Amino acid sequence: MRRNELSSAGWLRLVICLTLVLLSVQEAIVRALFPAFGYFDEGLILVLGAGTFAFALIRRRRVALLVYGAFFLLLGLSLAFGESRLGDAAIQMFIHFKFFILFLALYFLFFRERDRWMLSRVLDCIFVVSLIGIILNLLLGDRFLDFFQVPAQVRGGVVRALGFQLKPNDFAILTGLYALTMLSRESVRQHGIKFFSMAGFFLILVLLNGSRVGLFAVLLATVLFMPKRFRIAAVIFAIPAVLFAVVYFYSYVFFLFDETFKNVSQFGAIEATEYIRGIMIYYGVLLAYQNFPIGTGAGSFGSVMSSDSPVYSRLGLMSMHFFQDMEGVYDSNFATICGEFGVIGLIVFISLWFLVKRASLKGYSSVANGKVYLVAVTIFMLIVFLTNPLFMYQFNGMLFAMALIIGPIARMPKTQHHLANVRVNRGEAS
Repeated sequence: MRRNELSSAGWLRLVICLTLVLLSVQEAIVRALFPAFGYFDEGLILVLGAGTFAFALIRRRRVALLVYGAFFLLLGLSLAFGESRLGDAAIQMFIHFKFFILFLALYFLFFRERDRWMLSRVLDCIFVVSLIGIILNLLLGDRFLDFFQVPAQVRGGVVRALGFQLKPNDFAILTGLYALTMLSRESVRQHGIKFFSMAGFFLILVLLNGSRVGLFAVLLATVLFMPKRFRIAAVIFAIPAVLFAVVYFYSYVFFLFDETFKNVSQFGAIEATEYIRGIMIYYGVLLAYQNFPIGTGAGSFGSVMSSDSPVYSRLGLMSMHFFQDMEGVYDSNFATICGEFGVIGLIVFISLWFLVKRASLKGYSSVANGKVYLVAVTIFMLIVFLTNPLFMYQFNGMLFAMALIIGPIARMPKTQHHLANVRVNRGEAS
C-alpha cells in the first residue's frame, strides 16, 4: 500500500512538472496552435484549488486553512460592502489567489529536499525553453512576431525580444528570478569566474529584453550574492565596465533612466498622463481612501472581471482607451488590491505573503544564503507587485511560487546520489 501511495505521488509530481512547463509557454500555444488552451490556467487553478482545499481540511494544514479563510473573508466583504456581483466576484477571487493556490500545490508536493531538487530542474527546463524562444525571436525577427500574430514592441529605438511568452516583462521576470537562484548557488561555491560570467549573461538578456524590472533583479542578485573574496576586485573592474557600457549604450541607457523619471513625475499630473500604471496606482489609492477600509469589491477595479465596471464611470475614466479596451489596467497588482479590497485587502495579502515566506524558509533556513535569498526574492516580489500583475497572473505566480519552494539548492541531495549510484551498480539505470 505504501509503495502504491509513493508511486501515485510520483506520477502526480511528474504531471505537475509537465504542466508547469506548458503553463510557461501558454500564450505561444494559444496563438499558434490551440486557441482554447487560453482557458488552461483557469481550469488548472480550479482543480488545484479544490485539491489543496480538500487536502487542507482532511490533514488540517494550517497554512492552507489560513489562505482559504482569507479567500472567503475577502469574498464575503466584497459581496456585503462592495459593488461586486456574486458570479464576477467569485471568479475574480480565484484569479486573485492564483499565486497562493499554486504555492500550496507545490508546497504540499515538493517540500522535501529531493522533491525541491526535482522542481529546480523544471525551472531549468522552463528557462531553456524560454531562451530558445528569445534566440528564435532574435534570428527570425518580424517573421517570429508574424507567426504568433503579435506586434513588435519598441523601447528607446530598440525592438524588444519577447520569446515564447510574447510579453517582454514575462521573460524579464523569469530571467530575474532564475538569476537569483543560480547566482545564490554559485556564491556558495565561490567560483568567481563562473559567477561573473553568469551575471553578465543574465544582464545581456534583460538588456535585449528592455525591461527595467529584470535589470533591477539581475543587479540585485549580483550585489547580494557576489563572493566576498571577489568584491574588491569586482568594484575595481565595475567602474571602467560601467563607464564603457554607459558610453557605448548611451542613448539606450539614457532612455531607460529618462523614461523612469518621466513615469514617476507623471504622478503629479495624473489627469494629463498616458502612463497607465500611474493612473491605476493613483485611482487605486484614491478608492482605498474613499471606501475605507473595504474598497469597491472583487471584480470592480483593475482586474479581469472589471470590464464595464460602474467604478470606472464614476471616476470619469471610461473615455480613456485603456479602460475601453481593458489595456494595461492589470499592470499593478498593488493598485488592484487597493481599489478592490482597500486597507483590509492590503493587510490580508501582506499577511498571507509573510505566511508563505515563513513556510518556505523552513525548507532551507539552515542552508548557506537561505535567508539572504529569501530577502532578495521578497524585494524583487515587491517591485513586481507594484509594477506588474503578481498574485493574479499565472505566469508570475507560478515563477515566484517555484522560487520560494526551491530556494538556494546547490546540488542533488546526497540520498539521491546514493540511490542513483546503487541503480547504476545494479544495472537498473541506462
